[in-house]
Amino acid sequence: MYQTVGHQLVAAYATCTGLPLYRKRITGHSSSQGLSYDVSSGDEVEDLYLLLAYIKARHPDITAVASGAIASDYQRLRVESVCSRLGCVSLAYLWHQPQDHLLSDMIANNIEAVFVKVAAIGLDPHKHLGKSIRQLQSHLRRLRDQFGCNVCGEGGEYETLTLDCPAFKYGHIVLDDWQVVLHSPDSIAPVGVLHPSAFHIQHKRTAHDPGDQQQQQQSESVVIEVPQDWQPQQHPEDVCSVNGTSQQQQGWHVDLKVLESAQHMQIIASVETAAAAAAAGGAAAEPLTAAETAA
Repeated sequence: MYQTVGHQLVAAYATCTGLPLYRKRITGHSSSQGLSYDVSSGDEVEDLYLLLAYIKARHPDITAVASGAIASDYQRLRVESVCSRLGCVSLAYLWHQPQDHLLSDMIANNIEAVFVKVAAIGLDPHKHLGKSIRQLQSHLRRLRDQFGCNVCGEGGEYETLTLDCPAFKYGHIVLDDWQVVLHSPDSIAPVGVLHPSAFHIQHKRTAHDPGDQQQQQQSESVVIEVPQDWQPQQHPEDVCSVNGTSQQQQGWHVDLKVLESAQHMQIIASVETAAAAAAAGGAAAEPLTAAETAA
């Protein structure tokens, strides 16, 4: 679910952007590996939920979460699951955009992203790690034409780390030294990662007001770690009311039926308490509401 290669540099993003950076240690693992996701205790997705819940508790005006999903339903559905529980909109602006155009747009907008992992035919850890997407764009297109590789790495061909972009108003990251670590010395498609051993932030000269300089200096220490024992508080709005009685959301059994025709869609929701559903042995409840909309 998550990229971990190059995590040593992520804290520097606070200085480069002038924005607070929230982090949480991943304690879960990928226990729910199906395409769809049901809330699973101990799954790594719940680490994302706690991170975003912590942020939303401190910034309640946040209403949306943007992700860079391009083609992975596995990742997109998990982000959407977390957002729906937090009352946020999931924004995936890159979803199903042509990858060749995305690569060109990233380069045209001065995004400096370097390869930190390679795992595909035609990519050599010792030759290509540390190179930017600008330097390798022609090579990526050749691999696409020859072997069907994804030019944006959506098939796991490579992973990148951003060192500079328009959002980095105050500085960009310079890799001073790194090591190449081979995970698989396969002769056809070797797998290797770049392990940063030294880097620094090159500050940018800005034409903004003097307050920006102060914000830049303050941002260097604004990296907030989510406490491992933190849990979100339950609020009254987490309680739903049906026919004048209130129950916790997890106490309801909801059954949805969708009937479609050429002109209309009818959605029928049957709601009953979980206890009643169990007592009835899963028998359907009487419809509580029905909504009909024109197609």
